[in-house]
Amino acid sequence: MGSKIEITDDFRNLVENLKVNYKGSSFNPFKFHKDVNGTQVPVYFIGTPGLYVAIVATIISVLLMVLFRYQVSFWVWIVALIFAAFFLRVALKIDKARQIRFFCHDMLIRAYNLMNRYNESNDVSVLGEIKRYFEETVKYLQDEVVERQKGILDNYINEKGI
Repeated sequence: MGSKIEITDDFRNLVENLKVNYKGSSFNPFKFHKDVNGTQVPVYFIGTPGLYVAIVATIISVLLMVLFRYQVSFWVWIVALIFAAFFLRVALKIDKARQIRFFCHDMLIRAYNLMNRYNESNDVSVLGEIKRYFEETVKYLQDEVVERQKGILDNYINEKGI
């Protein structure tokens, strides 16, 4: 066969833990390609608001119904709406952080699976895809283990001359 991509034990343990902790939650972001200088570049959209937004929106709805039912003064409405806007914004940020975390975990699992596939079959076509997964992940995730594995992959690709 040929040389293989070295997969560090730390990276293997990280991905195996991610597979166990997030088994059954497949993250498939809406993805399309845009044209950048004549090449098709993938663009990922993180999903819609999730659980925390739903919970906060429900609480806000109940609060507003209570305020409406008891016909409170105008100033109470203003204060309630200000608090509602604040808590809704916090819930959106929490959901976005969770979605980015799941996105990064999914990218790491996919890169790991492709590295194993490459090591079994030496299919050079997957090296670019592995590199792209690592580049997308490193944009959002600062982890020494991931950066070390990305460095090993970059060195391997440079040695291969691809």
